Amino acid sequence: MGAAKEWYDKGVAFGNLGKLQEAIDCYDRALEIDPRYAKALHNKAVALNKLGRHNEAVECLDKAKEIDH
Repeated sequence: MGAAKEWYDKGVAFGNLGKLQEAIDCYDRALEIDPRYAKALHNKAVALNKLGRHNEAVECLDKAKEIDH
């Protein structure tokens, strides 16, 4: 999960800076590498929600829930 984690970490950093679209882009890159990366899906959902993209956020949370159970 090395490369996926690096993209995830970049996403977290962008999110902490309030750069939500950049964070989403990084989470998407992490998910391209590891589609079952639940933490990336969760954080992507948080960023999407903050941008008002609620339906997309719910989809990400549903996927993360499926992976974690």
